[in-house]
Amino acid sequence: MFAYCRSAELALPVTRPDAVAGLVPPVVTTFVSSASAAGVSPATQPATTQPVPLMPLVTRGKFGPWGRLELVPIVLELPEEYATADRAAGVFDRWTFASMDRNAAMALMASCGFTEVQLSAMRSADWSEAAGACNVLPPDAVILSLSPECRGAFYGKLWVDPANKSAIEPSWFRVGKVDMRLRGSGMSEVSTALLKSLLYAGTDDTLLFSDIKPALRAVTDPAERMRFLKAVTRKRALVTRLLIDADTDTEALAEYWGHGDREEDVLPLLDSMKFNAIAGVERPSKINIVALLPPFVQERLYRHAEATQPAGRAPDDCYWTAFNFFSETPDDRVHDMTYLAALLKSDYERIAEPSQLGDVILLADAKGDAIHAANYIADDVVFTKNGMSSRQPWILVNMRDILTQYRMKNPDLQVGYFRKR
Repeated sequence: MFAYCRSAELALPVTRPDAVAGLVPPVVTTFVSSASAAGVSPATQPATTQPVPLMPLVTRGKFGPWGRLELVPIVLELPEEYATADRAAGVFDRWTFASMDRNAAMALMASCGFTEVQLSAMRSADWSEAAGACNVLPPDAVILSLSPECRGAFYGKLWVDPANKSAIEPSWFRVGKVDMRLRGSGMSEVSTALLKSLLYAGTDDTLLFSDIKPALRAVTDPAERMRFLKAVTRKRALVTRLLIDADTDTEALAEYWGHGDREEDVLPLLDSMKFNAIAGVERPSKINIVALLPPFVQERLYRHAEATQPAGRAPDDCYWTAFNFFSETPDDRVHDMTYLAALLKSDYERIAEPSQLGDVILLADAKGDAIHAANYIADDVVFTKNGMSSRQPWILVNMRDILTQYRMKNPDLQVGYFRKR
């Protein structure tokens, strides 16, 4: 499910340090990086500008100071103990209409394409009105029967109000990749058809799914309901491998992957894989980059927060993650947004684009208020945790996926890059 990190605490019209207010440049629509930007250009590999296809879904990225990466798409399911289908199925969500009375809300529905049968059902639904606003408990029959066009138009109007976040918080799929995302889920054909009937067009070549609670209530078998929940809440991620040939400059790679005084830690492994390539054991040799990342990342990657977080601590989110990337002992003061704003101003400098392991990527809304943070890994791969929920694992993803996710509700998304001094 889509989940925002904290943002309200970073809204600083007057009280925030200037470092966080308006922290990003004009809207960035593409994400680029280059070896030259990092000042490292090993001569043993040719540069390419397009990924080299291996199989339909496995690709090789651009060559840079990080070497060359092989990117394998995966999906992460919730562990059984975190998949709470009963909780999701047991709560009805209301639609909220700020600054609208009931008649205006009904007119909005009609303008978005509700049929007369659906409008009739909504007129007799459970409405509440107060202080110039209203809300309604929509019948599942209405929610499940909306056309994709109507659903997209109506939800696009609703989700600008934060009060509707839980009611229509979307999961998303790439167009043409729905079946691939559901691979191995064990969902029945009926459940799969139900899911596909509830998809509607989003931006950036996506299909959105916002109706998990009514969908789960429509799935009567408990085991099937659990399969449905786990499938639609899967997270897109990457397994990323570094390719090493017999002529690879491992010292140059160690300079990149060992950033943060870890060169001596990673060089022996890089050399050992080069020796294998020379000996013909594997050509090229492949290292899962998890072995090259700082211990903070190694301990968390592909895991969910409840598996690592001590009891009684504030939930770990994207900011805590991004600003502890190189920490031997995580700094929990980062949970305090005032402290984080001061830290950004004192310890980080703004850069034109990320090119070094661990560079911080900050996403902001149209006002310049931060809404998400991530760390640059290499090529266009980033490390992130999306929100505070324990249902959100730490993952590696393409930068495009991060931009897609946050543009859903922030079409004027802005991007800024920072490096620790």
